[in-house]
Amino acid sequence: MPVDQPSSQIRHGLALVFREGAVVSGMFACTELWLVPLIKQGLGAPDAVIGLLAIVPQIALIVLGLVIRPVVMALGGNKRTSVIVSLVQVGALLALSLPLHFPGTAWSVPVAAGLTILLGVVGGVGGPAWVAWMGDLIPRNVRGRYTSRRNAAFNATRIGYVVAFAGIMQLLPITSGPWGLQAVLIIAALSRLISAQLQAKTPEPTARPVFAQSPSQRLQRAEIGFPVFLRTLHRTTLGRWTLVWGSLFGGMMVSGPFFAPYMLAAQAEGGLALSPLWYSFLTNVNPVTKLITYFAAGRLIEVHGAAAMLRFATILLIIVPLGWAFSSNIWVIVGFEILSGIAWASLEVAIGVLLFSCHPDPLTRSRLIGYHQAVFGCFALVGGVIGTLLISWEGLPTFDGNRFHTIFLISLVLRLPALVLALYFLPSLKRNTEEDGELWQLIPGAGLVMSAGRGLIGFFKRPEG
Repeated sequence: MPVDQPSSQIRHGLALVFREGAVVSGMFACTELWLVPLIKQGLGAPDAVIGLLAIVPQIALIVLGLVIRPVVMALGGNKRTSVIVSLVQVGALLALSLPLHFPGTAWSVPVAAGLTILLGVVGGVGGPAWVAWMGDLIPRNVRGRYTSRRNAAFNATRIGYVVAFAGIMQLLPITSGPWGLQAVLIIAALSRLISAQLQAKTPEPTARPVFAQSPSQRLQRAEIGFPVFLRTLHRTTLGRWTLVWGSLFGGMMVSGPFFAPYMLAAQAEGGLALSPLWYSFLTNVNPVTKLITYFAAGRLIEVHGAAAMLRFATILLIIVPLGWAFSSNIWVIVGFEILSGIAWASLEVAIGVLLFSCHPDPLTRSRLIGYHQAVFGCFALVGGVIGTLLISWEGLPTFDGNRFHTIFLISLVLRLPALVLALYFLPSLKRNTEEDGELWQLIPGAGLVMSAGRGLIGFFKRPEG
């Protein structure tokens, strides 16, 4: 075998992964934005069912997280698992056409909810397998930049899909029949099918040798079980940021499933009553902001480390619910969604890099990611249950006459433990370096924002040493 063939194979694989990221966004644009309208508006499901769509997958993800390694091995490895999951998701998207064309039947809501849950559950198997696979494919020294660029490609095409779907739904709204959503489902299924084909062509290289030195890394090398993983959460790198990210997401899940119902509900029900175009616009603010800031986030992660950027994102995401809770003005919400986009750009790249690097062996990596997913799922499950019980409680006190605003405020309060954990466990950003200043300038308007927020970041800075 020629000496340069492995590197050329890696370059070819990275190019395919980049293209796959640009293609698969169509499926996510559908599942994230239009499955809730399909079930709630198209089939008439109550808000409690929307909460169950978040709760049931989390229970499954907790169980799967504990057995992810044997599942992946039984399916033939990380790559094969990822491809199989993609094809199952294609089938589930197409099968959603059945309840869509038979609204009002006794089985339409349960079948649609079951297929929606299936999409999330199988993603809980494919996700860890894909990340473990990429951990070997993406060279360590470019993980931050490559992850940010792939995410940028994903979000750029996602925006295109969102605009196209909004146009379809404006021409063929849910109230006029099933054909608008039917077109969205078909496009999403084709997106995932092409994604599966690109994954099948992508190589699965051998594991990269990594020589761990720290106690945290040595622990990760050992064949530990889930009880040991739990006992050492506060001591290992993987465990610490699992606690931070899990507790943050648990607080977010209190309100997360109900943003779409809030935007779509009539004003008499406390909602914003947005049209398909305005709904698509508001849900697109976050992805557009992420697209603008991904490149800076990738560079900043390579300078400061993924854990430090996760801490930074945690602080921002605790502030975001304020805009939704205290105002129904769409432009105020847009401002806070821009802040959310900056935080999510940093968080997504940071989490990707941390998972890619959690272990040198691909199967052990998938096992550790499964353990991370199980703990993460417990936090998300608790948050989802709290949110669903609150939205279903007729005696829920209203804030500013709006029950959704109450949910958003409770979500903010329940995110605060993540702030405490982030300040205690995660390192702070470096300060006063020439490169630091140059990197922040990569974010449009960041100079003004960072100058205004320098005192705040300094307040949150953990003493070193």
